[in-house]
Amino acid sequence: MEPTDNQKTSDSDAQRWVNTWIRAGAVLEKVRQNDVKLADTPSAMRSFTGSVLHAVRTHPPSQTSGLVEQQRLFRKFRAA
Repeated sequence: MEPTDNQKTSDSDAQRWVNTWIRAGAVLEKVRQNDVKLADTPSAMRSFTGSVLHAVRTHPPSQTSGLVEQQRLFRKFRAA
């Protein structure tokens, strides 16, 4: 099936997108590094501790990893 004019992307358009994402990636990496540098890890851990403890009390860990259920679903969809 031949792509329509709306679906065609010129090589120059594609290269502009690649270059845009390369530049965005560099900027986003700087933002990430700054966020990590400024993070107050002890404070964040304290604020999450209560939530984690509550979740463990109200939703105890499963006795399985979920892999058995995953394999059951894979078999179901493979047969379809």
